[in-house]
Amino acid sequence: DFFEISRSIDANLNINTGLYSPGDSVLIDGDAALKSGKGLNGLIEVILFDNSSQKQALNNGSFSLNLSIPKDMPAGKQNILVKIYDQDGDEIGNYIEISRSIEVKQVLTGISLNSTLEEASPGETYIFDLFLFDQAGNPIDLEVYLRYYDSNNNLFKEELTRSGEKHFVTDYNYSAGYWKVEAKVQNLAETLLFYMKEK
Repeated sequence: DFFEISRSIDANLNINTGLYSPGDSVLIDGDAALKSGKGLNGLIEVILFDNSSQKQALNNGSFSLNLSIPKDMPAGKQNILVKIYDQDGDEIGNYIEISRSIEVKQVLTGISLNSTLEEASPGETYIFDLFLFDQAGNPIDLEVYLRYYDSNNNLFKEELTRSGEKHFVTDYNYSAGYWKVEAKVQNLAETLLFYMKEK
């Protein structure tokens, strides 16, 4: 996406509008000149969707700056607004506004594995919640390996699943003690302990 509003300034703006990961840098460079062709001695201001901004003085119309994408920037298309202007005191004179958009990847940053139940009774169903979230705390849909370990820390069961409420159906012969649920996806892991009561 692109739009431009100009008053007495011509500008060449270079932004790679490709796909970025949170924390990446975006190189913004180019030059700006008055309609007369004279290089502009003013400021460039880059504003992100969250209203965070970065300013730099123009060097005879030229500019080059690296904009850091916040590590918590939401995934998807995000706008970058570039303002180039000169000013006399607080009064802005010549200016141009240019809007571009970049695409930000959705990156897995956390696993939530929890239950309101601290104990399970043999023969009953143990219920827990599994959720994955991205850099902005929003849900992310990925496959998760769930592994269940018995009270002797032996692998009892494993399955490939996704986020949501999980039901672990127990049997009367399950051993008493602390059982463990382990969720793994990419390079992240989370565990949940619960106590299996005597039958």
